[in-house]
Amino acid sequence: MNKKIITILLISIILALILSGCPANEVEPFISDIPTADITSVAKQTRKSATFTLTSAHPVNSVWRAYEAETGGDALVDVDVSHLPTSKALILTYRHNDLPAQLYWISVKEPNKDESLRLGLTVTEP
Repeated sequence: MNKKIITILLISIILALILSGCPANEVEPFISDIPTADITSVAKQTRKSATFTLTSAHPVNSVWRAYEAETGGDALVDVDVSHLPTSKALILTYRHNDLPAQLYWISVKEPNKDESLRLGLTVTEP
């Protein structure tokens, strides 16, 4: 085949995709922006909580989760993650007596997007 025929075929295919409503920019799902922080290790401010300051901005109605691993696994059910967008504070609160000092992996799911990659945050003893 010569170049002219190949070019016409490619244009025809592209036009057919456009006219069929196939959105070219939706090949991959939208993923929430990964949370970021300059300081990723803090001492507990109370027995039950630790507060970090994010450098990234996220919508108010985002869903936050804490994990024990960077990938895979289930979200920790005993650790609540709260985000205060105006101050960019991210607060980890333990539902029992004493927040364990350890590395936590935090993700965010912004509205109409998939869950982000995880940010590692370390809680230490005061």
